[in-house]
Amino acid sequence: MTTKSLIVACVAALPALAQTSGPFQSFAIYVVHSATRRTAQTPETGLAPGSLCDINITGLYQPSGSLLPDDKVTLRFRAPGAAAARDMTILASQPSFGGFPAQFIALVPSDTPLGQADVLAVAASGKSFSTTLWIAASDFGIFTKAAAGYDAAVAQVWSNTPRTVGLTTPVQAGDWVTLWGTGLGSTDSTVLVDVAGIGVAPSYSGPAPGLPGVDQINFQFPAGVPDDCYIPLAVKVDGRAGNSPSIATASAPGACHHRLGLSSDSLATLDRGGPVPLSQSWVHSDVMPNLSTPVTYRRFDTISLDFVPYDAAGVQVVTGLLSNRVSGCQLNLEGGAIGGIFLNVPPFDAGTPVVTGPGGVRITMDGDFGHYSTTPSDTSYPLDSLPPSSFAPGDWAVEVPGGKNVAAFRAALRIPPALRWINRATVSPVSRASDLTLQWEPTGYADREWMQGSVGVGTGSVICQAPATAGSITIPASLIAQLPAVTSATPMVELLLTPANSNPVVYSVPLVGGGAFPGIATCSYLEAVSVELK
Repeated sequence: MTTKSLIVACVAALPALAQTSGPFQSFAIYVVHSATRRTAQTPETGLAPGSLCDINITGLYQPSGSLLPDDKVTLRFRAPGAAAARDMTILASQPSFGGFPAQFIALVPSDTPLGQADVLAVAASGKSFSTTLWIAASDFGIFTKAAAGYDAAVAQVWSNTPRTVGLTTPVQAGDWVTLWGTGLGSTDSTVLVDVAGIGVAPSYSGPAPGLPGVDQINFQFPAGVPDDCYIPLAVKVDGRAGNSPSIATASAPGACHHRLGLSSDSLATLDRGGPVPLSQSWVHSDVMPNLSTPVTYRRFDTISLDFVPYDAAGVQVVTGLLSNRVSGCQLNLEGGAIGGIFLNVPPFDAGTPVVTGPGGVRITMDGDFGHYSTTPSDTSYPLDSLPPSSFAPGDWAVEVPGGKNVAAFRAALRIPPALRWINRATVSPVSRASDLTLQWEPTGYADREWMQGSVGVGTGSVICQAPATAGSITIPASLIAQLPAVTSATPMVELLLTPANSNPVVYSVPLVGGGAFPGIATCSYLEAVSVELK
């Protein structure tokens, strides 16, 4: 099975920071894998020869940048060990400043050896800039519909006629499926498709005909996969997976089963690229370092209520809160966080919501245009003098009186016992050569609560999670040792209490004109402390 055409939607990379002429400084030139959206500046996230990358040089032109809007740039590539650079093959570009392109989709030369390479931006004025990237044997990523790397995979089912997989056109067991991506690398590699933990050997894995830099995977969808709009999917090359987007599945024709109960009409709207509204009510109690006053901390106790229209990728992020958590640790060297993708927010007027809690507590929420919240304290404290959380454990609720758009309703909120971090004051210094154990008081927690512990610096972090009833998490030295040596960023250790989400609180938001849409109630406690990392 082959395909004649493929449309790959690409979004701009993160906004770049302007830099001066000379050696590369962070984000002046931003290079990411075109499918996974990961930076290519570590050996673990290196680009494969012959793969596609997105290059953003917007930072060279910004108001504090070194180039004028009409100073055209040529991109060049210097292979590992090479003295000279050559022009890069540009497959697509987007005009930005002065009509000259500043965002590109480029092809890594297929004959590039492994190791450290450079991308150079050479301006017509004579100024030049460069950034380092790594070349790896393989780093395959699946293209996704929103080009975010984590949303729904670009997939097609082959039967009598090809059919694009979507929320209303899910894949079924036995269907032949085609995926597209980039970074497959050597054809001698072992390739396996992982569908929700079920391994499938593809019938074909190799270059997509007529599409430079694009790889194609053909496989038969396995049986035993649950009906769900967001089944995790990955392609492993020699045991290593790039990104893990989702694919919609069903056991019979028709729309997939959505965990929030979205209707077929709503799912069809998302498939067409339109938005649907969702609500989130979130209780969060956060302890964070006060950046303006060293060695002091602030506690942010806040309850927020949102009514936001999301597109398909944003709905997936919100719904992903329901994913069951798994014990274990992972190393993240790319940094950044995934957030919901939402569109322009209409004025969802809900009146003046009130938060109620144990002992007759009543707190009025402020806000408008679809976002309401309580006001957190602005007081700073020494770490050993922090006050306890103001959220007493028990049954809370957000009571909405109704407004011009949202009718009256009540959303229940269960708040577990506050986070009690036993060894918070003694975690620093953190050694790269020793395991780091984080301890908390587990009394009062149930299977529905989980704890996540992490240590991070710069764009790198090690994240481990375990049931809150466990009382401790150990972050292994083998992963801490791989964190980047960054001198300009403050190392942090965090402990986060979150719901397990196996039994989420889902509520319904009624509209004044009729109809309703779903919402999710969540609660979290986060404490972050600055540490020394040796």
